[in-house]
Amino acid sequence: MNHLTLPIHDLTRPAIQIPYLCTPQFSYDDLGFITYPQRTGIDLDYLCRNDQTCVSSLEPFLQAWLWCGLLGETLGVGSRGHIKQKIASLDSFTTTSDTGTRIICTNNLRDVVIKRRQTTISSTGTEEFRRRFDICLEIAAHAVNSILETPTCQKQLAQMKSLQDCGSFYSILLSVQLLIETLRSNRSFLFLSQLQHSLPRMAPIELNPTLLDILCGEAGWCQFQSSRIESDLQIKFFLSSTLKHERCKQLECRGDGCPGRANTATAQRTMRPHHTTAACSCEMVQVGDDVVEAITREDLVVLLTYYEASGGQRSLKSQTLDLRSSSSDQPFVAFSHIRNRGLGNTTGHGLPHCQLALLQEIANDAVPSTSQSVPFYIDTICVPLGVQEKKNALNLLPKVFREASAVVVLDPVLMTATVGSDVDCLIRMRYSDWKTRLWTLQEGSLAKKLLFRFANRMVDIDELLQRFDAEAPLSILAHALDSHQPAHDPKFMSRLLAFNRDLKSSKDLSSVAGPDTKIHMRAWLRLGYLAVPRFRYLQLNTERVQASRILYALESCYWEGLTPVRRDQNAILERLNNMYHLADCDT
Repeated sequence: MNHLTLPIHDLTRPAIQIPYLCTPQFSYDDLGFITYPQRTGIDLDYLCRNDQTCVSSLEPFLQAWLWCGLLGETLGVGSRGHIKQKIASLDSFTTTSDTGTRIICTNNLRDVVIKRRQTTISSTGTEEFRRRFDICLEIAAHAVNSILETPTCQKQLAQMKSLQDCGSFYSILLSVQLLIETLRSNRSFLFLSQLQHSLPRMAPIELNPTLLDILCGEAGWCQFQSSRIESDLQIKFFLSSTLKHERCKQLECRGDGCPGRANTATAQRTMRPHHTTAACSCEMVQVGDDVVEAITREDLVVLLTYYEASGGQRSLKSQTLDLRSSSSDQPFVAFSHIRNRGLGNTTGHGLPHCQLALLQEIANDAVPSTSQSVPFYIDTICVPLGVQEKKNALNLLPKVFREASAVVVLDPVLMTATVGSDVDCLIRMRYSDWKTRLWTLQEGSLAKKLLFRFANRMVDIDELLQRFDAEAPLSILAHALDSHQPAHDPKFMSRLLAFNRDLKSSKDLSSVAGPDTKIHMRAWLRLGYLAVPRFRYLQLNTERVQASRILYALESCYWEGLTPVRRDQNAILERLNNMYHLADCDT
């Protein structure tokens, strides 16, 4: 499984080695995938019905049929040495381990996929081959699912803490599942040529996720977190490859021993900022609320610099920014974060010295064109506590994030993650806490330049998307190509902002559909922001489907243009009522 993308991290799990167990009795003969069990005299359906599959003597048969055979029938990898191979030899998919045993190796799978595409798009029998490709994947998936669902397998898996507990049997099944997912995600690359406008959809395949759930458990994911990962096994394998579960923030978590089961509601009410490290005990640096209120009362914005004064001492300086002035060219950085993840403070306008020093360093890195300390905006200090002044400051937030030279995402998990490839970055963004919030997505969608801070570098998401090619062979995000992506309407953002404005202006949302109306509509608003082009690879499969429905509802309800003409309460409720009935879906 060497072809699969893995994260770069000190705690990344060592690669899982799959032994090559095919024997003279059980080796794929290139005479047909469907009938191979008959040729070997094994009735897998009978064995599954009688719960006789979980035996080591079946390992060579299962690997020869479901792994070697699947490679042969879908990519033209031959196993017979006395004839010319179709695309590649099966021998090129094995190697010798450090202990001298023969193991599976998929390092050259990408080259084989490229060669298979070249022969496919130039062949006259492409449609027939595509049907055989789909059927082979369905048969292999059904076979693995049937084995995993037998009573003996279910009992063993329920007691299993590690895949190594039961030898190579389950590792072989896992390798088959991951091969199925790899082939399925590259289906568009293999069969969709420039002359085609669409590709016939493949029948849905559901693969039993139990083996990946066990890997997630080994990595420290609790049951609640594991259940929230989408069903794509390649992504789940990536996420299970490194320790993740430091602290679960979800109240719904019921995993045994999960350290995050404490009630977070109290933490939401009273937030105190964390230090950059647990051992740090540096002083708190404060700005008076009267200073912040005086500035925001004039519809001005507070900016901060934590510059180094004489003697090496740091000093926090506040300054004002007038966003009403078109002549303002002050470069500054705005930080986007979730308040209860370590940078929130409900007791005052202050952060620890270590955090302010880090924020200043990040701001300087985000705008490297100046040698001076770059001013920055963070709501923890720049938003006053007074009710009216706070409301004024919050109303200015969209313009703050729109006018900032750069918006930097600060997510504690991302900031401690060392990243390598672009796929590595995207998947970590995709499952970040930052992506789960409405207001953070809104801030990110408005940014001229959106940067994500990781442990080893800062990543510009727009530059990343320019480099990233989802159609590249073996890309684990290639499945997005098989999902309908609506064309981006240039008026989409204006409609989304109009919907947001209606939500804020409505005085009786409960009259639309009961007391939970606001909760549902804010969830739809988040999905709307998630549909912004720069977030297209951050959408989970379910979110992508729901976002398509939100886009349709917005276009239908806010067709009047950039700003709805009718602003009275009756008109607002009418639009929101229409939105509710058009967009109502499981969010």
